[in-house]
Amino acid sequence: MLRKGENTITQTFGNEGSGAKSKIFYDWKTDTTYGFLVKGEPSKAITSHTAYTAWFRNVDDPQEGWILLASWSRPGGANYLSRWGSFAENFGS
Repeated sequence: MLRKGENTITQTFGNEGSGAKSKIFYDWKTDTTYGFLVKGEPSKAITSHTAYTAWFRNVDDPQEGWILLASWSRPGGANYLSRWGSFAENFGS
């Protein structure tokens, strides 16, 4: 992990694969627009690593800016985003 947001919880995991995750607890509301921004670029800090950084925003609240979730460094080459996708999990049920 390179850095994380003030209210971000970060963990590494194994079993079905290995990696890391970042999450925040947020008062989600229906009929509200949320934005997510992900950036992947060659790491400026570590050679042959890619830095992945994610931010979150409540688009319907102009006073609330982008909130840093976390920034992680991944070995295996210095790359930009490619072949990307996403998924959501409900940890509460």
